[in-house]
Amino acid sequence: MGRRMYQVEEPEMSEQMRKPARPTPQPQVAGGQGQPNATAQVEGEQGGEEFVVEGGGMPAWLDVAFPWMVSFMLHLGVGLVFVFTMYAFGGAAADNVPDPIVIPSSFEDPSLTTGTPGGVPHPGTGDDPNRDAAQDKLKEVMKADGWAQNQSDANAASFLDGATADNDALMITSGSGGSIGKGAGGAGRGEGGPIAPYGTPGGGTQAGPKSSFYGTGGNAVRIVYILDHSGSMLDNFDYLRKEVKKSTEAMAPIQKFNIVMVSESAAVIGPKGAALPWATVEFKREVVNKLYTEFRAQGRNDDLLPPFKEAFEEAFKMKPQLIFFLTDGHFDPKLMEVVNGLNKDKKVIINTLAFVNRGAEYEEQLQKLSKENGGKYKFVAEKDLGQ
Repeated sequence: MGRRMYQVEEPEMSEQMRKPARPTPQPQVAGGQGQPNATAQVEGEQGGEEFVVEGGGMPAWLDVAFPWMVSFMLHLGVGLVFVFTMYAFGGAAADNVPDPIVIPSSFEDPSLTTGTPGGVPHPGTGDDPNRDAAQDKLKEVMKADGWAQNQSDANAASFLDGATADNDALMITSGSGGSIGKGAGGAGRGEGGPIAPYGTPGGGTQAGPKSSFYGTGGNAVRIVYILDHSGSMLDNFDYLRKEVKKSTEAMAPIQKFNIVMVSESAAVIGPKGAALPWATVEFKREVVNKLYTEFRAQGRNDDLLPPFKEAFEEAFKMKPQLIFFLTDGHFDPKLMEVVNGLNKDKKVIINTLAFVNRGAEYEEQLQKLSKENGGKYKFVAEKDLGQ
């Protein structure tokens, strides 16, 4: 069979359809026209051709670095907010905690007869600071010296467990104005035992920061010793070193201290600076060792100002609460002005000690120095040495 050929005639196109299509206008970007990176250019036809997009955004390096920069700035901001918060709250908390009141107990105080000065101040009762804070009645009733000290055991029953508040009445008759029967008073059975004492019966010898140096002391935590070791101290310098060892060994680890030695110049035994070292066993041993090996009584400082001025300046840099100042001779009267300038707010207590040698002039200076700075004065006699 022969093949038939079919011919499809193309439809005639109108004149409008034969006109070339107008190019699609490119979008404009605010801020200027004709910017090469601001518009995207599309090429190709719909007949399966690829579309190629040209144009730009940010540079490649910025595209990579931008997320890291954002993350860094975010974390930096959070960190700064945290630091500022801690600083603000920490500073406010520190400002709201006042320093404890330092009581410069001295050899004249009754508390020294029972032990080391300092500790928790005696609360007393009945406006009497020397009266024991325990229950007086309990102590009186319960005391015994081998003989009965009370008329009967009825008084003691009210302080002890095991008694009953119920009394059986056999009859009710007229009497001396009272009768027996059930009442609201008396002692009864309960979960606890005898009534307990309150307060600190031992007064100033209970737990708490203590310090003692030749019978003077106080409840201070931060303490600095200023000790004269000039040549006039030669005969008694060993006694002084032993007393320093005794005083520092009695300190608790919660206390801080340092020692400034003064002769023709001043020298700090421990580390210099605003921070006082803790009274650890190691630091106590280090200080005593240096005191015995590196210092001896020598030199002259009578009537001088510079060495004592330097010693007090070093001491106040450490921000102490209590200063022990011991010397055996007079010094320049201008030292009073120096100390008053360093202690304008009178927050530092200064106890002064005249050591062995008698001298009206320098003893008056020490008395005035302690009085103007809230401290105590004592003359250390030969009988006080080695005790």
